Amino acid sequence: MVSFSITTLGNTVFEPGVMKADDLLDNIEKLINIGILDPRVTTFRIDPILVGVTSIQQLKHVIERGANMGIRKFVTSPVQSYASMPNRSVIPYVDKALKSDSDSFIKYPDAVTQTGEYNWMKYYGKDKHRPQYIAFTPKAEYVKPYIDMFQEMMSKYGISIQSCAVPMAGLTPSACLDPEIIEAITSLKTDAVEDATRKFCKCYGVHSDVFRYNDECKSSCVYCYAGQMKTDPFDYYDEYGKLKDFAYSKVNEYSEIEDGPVKVVIRNDEYTLNGRDVVDANGQPVDADTKNRVIWKRAVDINKANLVKVGGIYYVVTNTGIIFNWGTAKVENFGKYDTLKKTILRAAQVQYDKPVVSTVFNAAELKQLGESRKKFCKV
Repeated sequence: MVSFSITTLGNTVFEPGVMKADDLLDNIEKLINIGILDPRVTTFRIDPILVGVTSIQQLKHVIERGANMGIRKFVTSPVQSYASMPNRSVIPYVDKALKSDSDSFIKYPDAVTQTGEYNWMKYYGKDKHRPQYIAFTPKAEYVKPYIDMFQEMMSKYGISIQSCAVPMAGLTPSACLDPEIIEAITSLKTDAVEDATRKFCKCYGVHSDVFRYNDECKSSCVYCYAGQMKTDPFDYYDEYGKLKDFAYSKVNEYSEIEDGPVKVVIRNDEYTLNGRDVVDANGQPVDADTKNRVIWKRAVDINKANLVKVGGIYYVVTNTGIIFNWGTAKVENFGKYDTLKKTILRAAQVQYDKPVVSTVFNAAELKQLGESRKKFCKV
């Protein structure tokens, strides 16, 4: 079960340490295509929405791309002001972000006041019960155009767009830890447990915030309770606005790792690997087992410098969080809090200061290649 937050405000003053929507969508699509990500258990969170700033057309584009990838569940919600909670109020951070952008009056003409702040009174107004505070959620009249578009997209693509923790007319309350998806994965019966503080939260168990209020995240989203980084936010782009090529920015499919035909030698026998096609020294196609041996050997050649040794066993940690046991040629299925998993990840971080290599194979290929490796390929 995986959720991606895609608000369309990545790489703006609101989310300075977040990837642009289309760049993130490109990577998600690759993960689906190579079998790492199952769209049936993947959710796109198109939230939070900052009314007057978040573009309906850009959200529509994200939903259309996601639906075409096979994503069926989308979750949304508006920015909540938390005006009555000084340690969580987003108002000063949103205002500061707008003031930092000299073009904010041009980009968001209806959302910015003459003094450069967000127009809270227009879009939110005062809290009905505590008029000294800005209302918690925006006025329904400004949320309705978004909901109308969501209804259109649900009808067109047969998808579900749900609301997270706050009521949105016409949308079903959602769950991050979705009992339906948990049941589909585990075949175990699950139920949502009503949360006294958030009655519209339908998560399995009681909802829990990922961060504490004093945590810091290098995405530095201005409306997040995790807080702002005291250092610079994460920077995905170079000075020309081009996505940097490093471990956190791209997903490498096997075909992208190789540039044209590559020579592979196994026990003095030479083969040519071109994509996933393999021929012998005479240019003749090889049998399936030999083909698997060659592909696996090339994977070893690519990744052998990136092995992490823990407890006498070599592991490879990929940039998508998968851990290979190189001796057994299998993916390790560690539990979330497994001590050995933490040790391996820590060793990889110390050794390489980043997740180490790109994922080369999908799960089915790993199983098949692993069997061939154990039978034939000594590395």
